[in-house]
Amino acid sequence: MKSAHRTLLSLLSLTLVFGLSIAPALSAQQVLEGENGTLTITFRYQAEIIATKEFKDRTSIDQTATISCPLTAGGPMTTSSILPQTEKQEQAIAQLGAAAKKEVEAIEPETVSGLESLDKQMKDCKSSGKSEQICGMEIMAAMQSDPELLDQMGEMGGADAEGMAEAKRAVSDAAENYLPWYNEGCVGTMTVNNSFQADDPTIPGPEPVLRTTGTRKIETQETLVTVETELNRNETRYMIIPPQEKFHRDAYAGEQERDEMLAAIPAPLIIGPYPGPIQAGRYTQNLNGGSYSVDWEFARGK
Repeated sequence: MKSAHRTLLSLLSLTLVFGLSIAPALSAQQVLEGENGTLTITFRYQAEIIATKEFKDRTSIDQTATISCPLTAGGPMTTSSILPQTEKQEQAIAQLGAAAKKEVEAIEPETVSGLESLDKQMKDCKSSGKSEQICGMEIMAAMQSDPELLDQMGEMGGADAEGMAEAKRAVSDAAENYLPWYNEGCVGTMTVNNSFQADDPTIPGPEPVLRTTGTRKIETQETLVTVETELNRNETRYMIIPPQEKFHRDAYAGEQERDEMLAAIPAPLIIGPYPGPIQAGRYTQNLNGGSYSVDWEFARGK
């Protein structure tokens, strides 16, 4: 039952945090929870890299990819889905967790018959790759069908009323005001025309040019995009994970031909903040021997 109590503790903390959410005033652009949109992202990565070691191996990179990612607007959140919590938020949530623990410990285990089921649902949800916040909201929705558990939740607050009130004030003081856009899955294509040429002076004549080429379809259920607007400052951040696909690589030095996994650009990005709500934009980055760019467009209601 300890595991179930941990689930109830998590649910109570999430309930209290979300209950302190600030209702946003979206005067510039009204966004309703559950509203849909599509973010279309184009990646371009080009570089010519010559090794600086004794052998001047040459790598040529020419990659493009375009993906379309459906987004759904969430409800207002007091903490960021992209940035780490501030020190003030961490302290406030720890304080809230301690107060919630007292409330949970005051409940007799036999009076909470639905906790084991909720505990399993929470684990299954998190195993699917969803965030703890999303899973918490899903579990709280499931609780609506359990009147006994709801009654127990409603009776909470008596074990340390003063401590709970103080913890709530701390969370409220540390709260910010985010509007998140969530994504599950993207589709698109990725094209690669890369090459590699070794420079080995022990081998007479030029080395062969070995190519990694092709076009692959992208179809993933992974979350590649998270977008959130900080409403109080009216600015938006984008977290973008580049898609990856396998491409055919020529044989080299006795190796057999094989497929290798390539990412559209070298690393995930956290872009921004940019002024205003979610909208089109462009990001570029220079790197060794070349550069890459990321362009995105947003269409609401698609």
